[in-house]
Amino acid sequence: MRFRRYSRAIEATKMKSRFDTRFNNNAQFNKRADISIPTLLLIILAVVTVFLILALLVAPQLFVIGELLGFQQSQLKKDSDGDKVVDRVDECPCTYGDLNYDGCPNTFTPELVKADQQKYNSDTGCGVLEVGTSSGTSSGVIDLPEVVIPREDGTSSPEISAGASKAYRSVEIFGDDDWSADPQDAVVMAACTGWVGQDCPAADNSCDAGDFSYQKINEGCWIMASEDDGTVNECGQAKVDDGTVISLKNHKDLAIDVTNQYISVDEDNDPRNLLEWKWKSRPDYGSLLCNKGFWYGCKGINEGREFPESVNGQTYLCAGSEWVKQ
Repeated sequence: MRFRRYSRAIEATKMKSRFDTRFNNNAQFNKRADISIPTLLLIILAVVTVFLILALLVAPQLFVIGELLGFQQSQLKKDSDGDKVVDRVDECPCTYGDLNYDGCPNTFTPELVKADQQKYNSDTGCGVLEVGTSSGTSSGVIDLPEVVIPREDGTSSPEISAGASKAYRSVEIFGDDDWSADPQDAVVMAACTGWVGQDCPAADNSCDAGDFSYQKINEGCWIMASEDDGTVNECGQAKVDDGTVISLKNHKDLAIDVTNQYISVDEDNDPRNLLEWKWKSRPDYGSLLCNKGFWYGCKGINEGREFPESVNGQTYLCAGSEWVKQ
């Protein structure tokens, strides 16, 4: 009996010991769990904080890089003269030209190509001028240009200085229209500060100083017409009225009375047909306004400013490269 009682006592002691051990283990586990949850939260908070700091530091840099890449992409696609030949491969980036001639007009000599390239720079393209008067203050009216060309009557006709919008003494149109007129929409060939065929090469270098009349006029403006006629072009011209506008954006009639206003030194008839076409200007010149013997370009320094005098009693504003009646 004693032995059995003793054995039971020993067994009870062992069971109590095992129970205590399990209890202690569970308590330690719960204690570890209680400690690990706050620690985990702190770790997560620290990681989030690090990511926020990195985002604040890196995001502006990524934005700048994105803007830079966008600018570089736009530069690669830039076409300053609007001839659909991008500047980076255009041999004449400042003059509307032909893809078949590397972006240059087919009449350009190597000297003219080189001169055109010298107008261009990678920062501002063909140049951007600030609007201002000779005194350095802003003005809503176009200043009388700085360079003057003497007229036969002793007066002077203004020409805007190089690099800004210019005054052109003659404008050339070019096309193929034999026999009777077959009106089309086309773009002027060129505008010349002097005389087409003398100071500026005419289309195909065909019509020259002996094929045009270079009479200086104080009313109206000259349009020189070179009609494509195979090996030798036919040449003629007409005087348009003051206030005539050649738009940059839209093809329009020149409103010329070809019966009374057309002349040809060589008595060629086909060029008169070109005067019945609808024409528009080139980005090089902007819209062109005729006044007292000169065509004035709406571009550069003229943008946002009024023409300095009324033309046939009408005021004109240069807006968006177009001369607009006010």
